[in-house]
Amino acid sequence: MFVNQNELGMYEVYFTEESSFTKVIVNGERKSQQDIDGAMAWFKIAQYCDDNETKKLLIISKLTGSISRMSSYDVSRSLEQFGVKKHIKIAFIDTLTESFNANSFSVKFTKKNGYDIELFDDENAAISWLIQ
Repeated sequence: MFVNQNELGMYEVYFTEESSFTKVIVNGERKSQQDIDGAMAWFKIAQYCDDNETKKLLIISKLTGSISRMSSYDVSRSLEQFGVKKHIKIAFIDTLTESFNANSFSVKFTKKNGYDIELFDDENAAISWLIQ
């Protein structure tokens, strides 16, 4: 198992290679008007996926604090600019109600833009979907 940690501004991003997917844990505290932290995290995730030829990605958000729908949307509409490839199957886990709702809105938009992504609040459900 390979683990790689990168600190990005307020967020810490941890990568672990599992048997059939890459697991990413993002820790930190969301602050208002700090969309750059989310952008930097996605950029680093995209770079890691390119370097490791990732096909399936489990992202676990352990971020605290709320995020607005607009902030979540701004980050999600820029995934292609960050280098996130559309062939990567992404299971995104968010267990905080307020951010889950904002991210739910963004995931719908992201799917319409050709990404294979689903939002979950449970890791077992996310893994089951991801390994199908």
